[in-house]
Amino acid sequence: MLVKSYTKDQHMLTITDLKAEDKMNYAAAEKMCSPEVRKMIADNIDNSAGTIAYSKLMYLISAAFLDKTLSIVERVYNIWYCIFLLRIWKKWIKDKDSIQ
Repeated sequence: MLVKSYTKDQHMLTITDLKAEDKMNYAAAEKMCSPEVRKMIADNIDNSAGTIAYSKLMYLISAAFLDKTLSIVERVYNIWYCIFLLRIWKKWIKDKDSIQ
């Protein structure tokens, strides 16, 4: 939706970045989870909280392992943030299913 509605200079994505068949394209995944793309999604797509949360997780976990400018404390924080959010998300899904 962003690729068709907005110019590349706003979100930095291309149609080939979104190909489901190309699962080994790390550069595309890196672009998709960038803060700029998250902001565009939040501002322009309704009901996108789950997508934004997942994108933030991807960004934080990759930064924790690949960003050489982060301190050890920042790396550990990023990893634990992801772990706690995933645990809460999993519990929410289980509780939601058991209620229905």
